[in-house]
Amino acid sequence: MVHGTPILRHQLDWFAESGVEQVVISAGPRAQVITDYLLACPVPVRTAVVVEARPLGRGG
Repeated sequence: MVHGTPILRHQLDWFAESGVEQVVISAGPRAQVITDYLLACPVPVRTAVVVEARPLGRGG
């Protein structure tokens, strides 16, 4: 967290300010936490969460 806000939110805001309209998030063990946050808080870009069935390491 940075100033009480998840880093993911700062990144999504930055993407929106740069003109990005859609973001796909590749998630692993904390996928449910990310999904819950995205459902609870409106974000400035369309988002999709893809959950790895098994850990694939960096870059999936």
